[in-house]
Amino acid sequence: MRDGKRLYPTLIGGLLTAGLVLIPSFAGAQSACRGLEQSLCVDTDGCGWTRGYTRSDGREVAGYCRTRNTGNRQAREQREAMPDEGRVVQQR
Repeated sequence: MRDGKRLYPTLIGGLLTAGLVLIPSFAGAQSACRGLEQSLCVDTDGCGWTRGYTRSDGREVAGYCRTRNTGNRQAREQREAMPDEGRVVQQR
């Protein structure tokens, strides 16, 4: 029984340490598009310009560059490039 009681604090300590090491690496990841001016943003692959707008509370939001979501488009292009005989059609 004593070995089991020692195992839990060691396991919990190890998991907490691993979490503290991994979390900052994910939190610091930033987009290559962030902070680009409109002209650079439009010319950069994977980036898209979002026009400025007024929020419902009246606050003005300036235009900004952000990463475009290309995952769905890439999957669709791959499906469309497949010959019809190779496709699996799902019935709804």
